[in-house]
Amino acid sequence: MMMMMMMKMVVVVMMMMMIMIMMMMEVMMMVVMMMRMMVMMRMMMMITMIMVMMKMVMTMMVMMRMMMTMMMEAADQMLKSLESLSQSAESHMSTTTSLSALLHCRYLTELSELHCAVVSSALKSSPSHLTLLDLNLNTLKDHGVKLLCAGLQSPNCSLEVLRLIGCSLSELSCDWLASALKSNPSHLRELDLSENQLQDSGVNELNGFLQSPDCKLETLGLRGCRLSKLSCDWLLSALKSNPSHLRDLDLSENQLQESSVKPLMDLVHSRDYQLESVSHSIISINSQRLCDDAFKDRES
Repeated sequence: MMMMMMMKMVVVVMMMMMIMIMMMMEVMMMVVMMMRMMVMMRMMMMITMIMVMMKMVMTMMVMMRMMMTMMMEAADQMLKSLESLSQSAESHMSTTTSLSALLHCRYLTELSELHCAVVSSALKSSPSHLTLLDLNLNTLKDHGVKLLCAGLQSPNCSLEVLRLIGCSLSELSCDWLASALKSNPSHLRELDLSENQLQDSGVNELNGFLQSPDCKLETLGLRGCRLSKLSCDWLLSALKSNPSHLRDLDLSENQLQESSVKPLMDLVHSRDYQLESVSHSIISINSQRLCDDAFKDRES
């Protein structure tokens, strides 16, 4: 009897142990499931955040594309207006008043080759009434200037002011400009090529145009063009060959010594030259005073 009772107790104990083991396994399974759920929730949150960020990036790209499209459309409209202005001027040939048109493109990131070709076409129109062209701070580069030169060398071109400040030009642009302006030199009065990496070789290319007896240039801007004494010597030679027109010469922000600029400054003292001012970053006070006194004496 006792044996039976003990066996029953053993069986009960084993059953209880089995039940406890099963409960522990269920608890462990629940813990594992909870951990998996937490990992999945984190992954879902991360995926959601990545999707939100991708949507934001896509929205920004769409907005930037819309802005670029609007800017290019504005550039096209501006240049079409310039072309229509030049064409409408042809119907008023009897008018004696000269038409002066100013093209400002400083708010565009870059003019395309198509735009340069349109401007060149306006310069070649018969007759062209475009007398002032301002393309400052556009990355035209040398190829853009080459397209413009096709209009500059046209006999119909009557441009008087050309400003190409900070247009990423090199000595190659000077070569094309000099060639075009030598073909049609009689109208241009102001040329500003400041803040371009022209260097001495670029000034040497311009020298042929400056020496031309038909050149009537009055203002020449070469600020910040990485020039040396060699450029001063070439400019001096050009002025001696054609002394009757150039009045203002800007050589500031170039690494020039006062001794390099002094021969040009001396031309201000001479009555044989029209030169009135030579801008230079390191001119001493005494040299500037001498220049001012010489100009006053020449006026009197």
